[in-house]
Amino acid sequence: MKKVLVLVAVSLMFAVPAMALTIVGTKHDLSTTGPVNAALGGTIDEICVYCHTPHGADTTVSLAPLWNRVNTTLDGTEDLYASSTFNAAASAGYGYAGINGSDAVLCLSCHDGTSVTDTLVNMPNSGQTVATTAITNGNALILGDTEEMSNDHPVGFCYSQVQGLAGEELKAAPTVPLFEGDMWCSSCHDVHDNQYTPFLSMANGGSALCLDCHDK
Repeated sequence: MKKVLVLVAVSLMFAVPAMALTIVGTKHDLSTTGPVNAALGGTIDEICVYCHTPHGADTTVSLAPLWNRVNTTLDGTEDLYASSTFNAAASAGYGYAGINGSDAVLCLSCHDGTSVTDTLVNMPNSGQTVATTAITNGNALILGDTEEMSNDHPVGFCYSQVQGLAGEELKAAPTVPLFEGDMWCSSCHDVHDNQYTPFLSMANGGSALCLDCHDK
């Protein structure tokens, strides 16, 4: 009997489908059926085309498959971070260069306040128009007109190097993903899954996401 119950439990476990990640119906769904399209002005019902294209993609972008956007980069002329220790880290060689080598350039292609999709590499062939209005919402606007990130959480830095800086009490082994040891936007955000708004990689109740790295 015990063997039968175990077999039934195992079969039920495999019978339950895994929850699929999706951007459908989220604020990253810029199609005509998405929740933000009315403010952006597009007439296309495709969802993925705003970031990806099956043909004519920018193959120089290695961080995202079949990338369909013109990326935004920072030139390093402004203060990089509000934290003086992180600014010191930037001058040590893993600041702006690190940001421009991370996924931040992908995110900033929309969240820089310049445009949403008039910089698509390969426009859709449907004859419809895609949204071209800039993202101006303060919560979603990262760079704005000043093109600096001194009031945003640092990204593109080596976590272990910053961990040893004075005033930065960081835990040795965070559970958020690091990319070859570097902190990226994707360390805290999952662009395809809005289970934890706003597209967080884990729940932040009681500042759990923050405390995953910060030992304060």
